[in-house]
This record gives sequence, structure tokens and C-alpha cells, in this order.
Amino acid sequence: IYNGITAKDTDGCSCPYSLIFQKKVTPTKVLPCSEIEITYTIQNQIGTSWLGLDFIDQLPDGFIIKEIEYMTSKLRTIESGEGTNRLELSNFDILLEKNTIKLKVYVGSTVVGKFSSQAFLDGLPLLDGSHIPSDDVNTPAPDDPNIVEIVAPKDIPLLDKLRFSCNGDTAFIDSPVLADSYRWSDGSTKPSLMTTRNGLYSLHAFTPCAQYRDSINISQRPKVLSVDLGGARQVVAADSFQMGFNSNESGPFAVEWSVSPTINLSCVNCATPTITANQSGTVQVILTNAKGCKAIDTVSISVEPIREVYIANAFSPNGDGQNDVFFIQGRVGSKVLVFRIFDRWGGIIFEKQDVQINDPEQGWNPAAARHLPEGVYLYQTIVEFPDGVRKSFQGTVQLMR
Repeated sequence: IYNGITAKDTDGCSCPYSLIFQKKVTPTKVLPCSEIEITYTIQNQIGTSWLGLDFIDQLPDGFIIKEIEYMTSKLRTIESGEGTNRLELSNFDILLEKNTIKLKVYVGSTVVGKFSSQAFLDGLPLLDGSHIPSDDVNTPAPDDPNIVEIVAPKDIPLLDKLRFSCNGDTAFIDSPVLADSYRWSDGSTKPSLMTTRNGLYSLHAFTPCAQYRDSINISQRPKVLSVDLGGARQVVAADSFQMGFNSNESGPFAVEWSVSPTINLSCVNCATPTITANQSGTVQVILTNAKGCKAIDTVSISVEPIREVYIANAFSPNGDGQNDVFFIQGRVGSKVLVFRIFDRWGGIIFEKQDVQINDPEQGWNPAAARHLPEGVYLYQTIVEFPDGVRKSFQGTVQLMR
């Protein structure tokens, strides 16, 4: 990534001036006398097009460009290309956003070994140097060349290309080499073989100057991916607990949780979310492994409502710190919708509405009761519990001095 004039698009840190130049080779291991595909990508976020540049990629000896399959920019002069081992473009224009070039390259009868190549852009004086190298998209190192390895047939085992469907009933074997023709032991002639049967399978592949032979014995099937949340759970309304799972996946995976609208979920993609249920519902997890296979499990959450309150039958508002306040106590998350105190003639002498339970500040306190005589008073309250149910309570309380 190179820096230059102000970019058209910047990120949250206001980082400007990005030009990304990448090169991808497919496949990276080949037999002699086979083909590879090279894709160049230039992501231009500088905010303007760049005109009249030079593009050069000198391929190793024995590598011949068969075809320029695609090129985003039509404004260029091809100095060297098809039939040679050098792609050279002059007067090359880089447009805004994504620019792509695709080549089909023939790898000749070169000796076995590793061969590197790297493309360069010239003519960008406002960037950090006018000679900008391409970066191998398949490696973490910056600005590194691409490596193509020409291998002997024995160095590419067929076993490396065995894969299975997610349910394990179908096996797929891909040819590890790109060849002109293929012949499998079952008579098929495509680059890949699909089978639902165990047994010995062999491949014979041909290029003009090399042959590939290998076999593989399919005798065992992988276990089907599974995830298990355990049995149904019974919880107390508004209580929180952590939800986990068991799985037979030992490799990397991702999870995604979902819940019924009556259940609160602390996170969607963490391994052990915190669940809070006010009403009964379900919890579901989807586990996805590195191969893209998915396993799903759902568990029912049954909520046991607790709709109890504690209301004292006496209090002494004398300021000694003991039982000075008469207030409604109960389960956390409940709300006191109405709290009234009546004298013996039915007159309201104290009232609170829409307050949290267990809060002495919202109760009948010494200041509110200091002019009242000792005696029995009536109370009435309506409480809304965490599951949304409302209940009324009434009774008497003894005011003592």
C-alpha cells in the first residue's frame, strides 16, 4: 500500500492515499508443460485516474504468455505480450477503483524448481518512489514476488486433494495438477472425481511432456459436524446464566446465536453468551467450521415466574436507623406501579408511582410520617414483575414510635 495525494475514500482514521497493487498466480504448483493463470489487481483510491504509466512483468524463462484474457483499461500500448515471457504496457492508464489484468501462461518443459516473478508500475512520481512492485496476494509479507513451483509428479500427493461433503456421504478428489487430459480409474475424464463409495481410486494425468500417476484409498468417512446445547432448561424469571455447547469440531469455527423475542442475549458471535429470560422461549446456535459446514441446535428455555413481594407489618420512623422506612421489597427487575398509604378514614396520606422495587428512598419515611400518630394504617400497592405480570397487594402496617 503506497501513499500519495489525497484519496477519494478515507477510513475512520482519515488515512488517505491508497494504491494497492497485487498479483495472484493459480495454481502455484504445476507439472512441466502445463498452464497457470495470472491476475493483476490495482485498487486505486487516490481520488484521480493515473495516465501514461508503464507496466512491466518479466516472467521466468520457459513461461510463455498464451493469451491476455482481460484488461480493464483499453487505453494502453502493448509493447510485449502474447508469445513472449514479458508483459510490457506503455501509456497505461489506471482508472479509479479496481483495475484488473488476466493472463493465461504456458509453463514449458523447464527443470523442476521454484521460479519467481514480480510486476512493476513506473511513472507515479507523487508516490513513495516511482518503481512500485506488486504484492503476492497469498502471503502475509508485503511487496513480495510470486513463486511458481514446477514439481515432479511424485511430489504432489492425491491425498492432499481429498475432501468430503458436509454430511460425509460424498467424497471429492480434485486433480492436484492442471493437465491437458485426465483418466480416473472409474473411467471419468474430468479434473475432479465424485464418489459415494469407499475403495481405491487412481488418477493418470497428462501434459505434453509429463505424466502424473497416483492413487488413494477411501476407507473412512469423517464424522458429521455436530453441536449440542444440552436438554431443555428451566430458569427463574429475570435470572441470568451462561449458555455453552459441545461440538465434535476440533478445528477453527464460528458461532452465531439467536433467541426468541422474550429472551435477552448478551452477544451474537461469542462462545458463551449470557442469557436472561423473562418469559419462556428458545435459544439457537449455528456452528460453522472452516470448510463451511454448519451444525444447528435449538433448546427450549422454560421460565418459572416468581411473583413474590415482602411487605413489613410494622415500622418505626424515629430516625434510629432501624426499620425507619416502610417500602416494598421483592425480586430485582420488578417495578412498583402504585404505592399508597391510607388513614383509618380512607384518606391518602402517602403516594408513589412508577418506582423501582427495593428502594427505601421511594418508601414511607420518617419525614413523611413525623406528624402522624402511632396506629394501624392501610396500604395498597400494584407491582409489575419482570415477566410483565401485574399483581395487587393490600394490608395493614403498624406505625410505632
